[in-house]
Amino acid sequence: MCRASTTTSTTCNISLGYDATTLITMGANWYRRSKIDQGATTVTPTDNRPYANWAATTAYTPGKVRVLPSGYAVCCKTGGTSGSVAPSVKNYGVAITDGSCTWELLCANTYSALWLGQSSGENHFDQFDLSGPYSNSILFQGNAPLSNGPSIAVFDDCVLSSSVEV
Repeated sequence: MCRASTTTSTTCNISLGYDATTLITMGANWYRRSKIDQGATTVTPTDNRPYANWAATTAYTPGKVRVLPSGYAVCCKTGGTSGSVAPSVKNYGVAITDGSCTWELLCANTYSALWLGQSSGENHFDQFDLSGPYSNSILFQGNAPLSNGPSIAVFDDCVLSSSVEV
């Protein structure tokens, strides 16, 4: 996750974590020709949202995405039959063994690319790519008085792969 500040230029090296948002912006920022993507797995998912729930003793093929009871989506890397008990989530890039299947962590099932919170000021997004396995490309959240002036978000020539939640 990257938290952008009110600096003139922000460079974010985002490491994969277990948060529900990739980029949280507070203050006023400009983003030009940026991409926010979540490419954690080595397998291309073949399913689209909403992802189905994981099921015991079920045959899965590579690329299938299922939601574990823990709320995380996993992508099948090696096909086979799932075990009788849901596997535990492991870190990104670590194989998750389940019966004769192998899974990789994809993302939290409820997952946003960009979160604009109540302390967001004026933010400009120009040629900004928010495509990825998100439940929301953009999440506007917060109903308390804004501490950083008027909340303005300007999007120009952007790519979104999922919904915008206000």
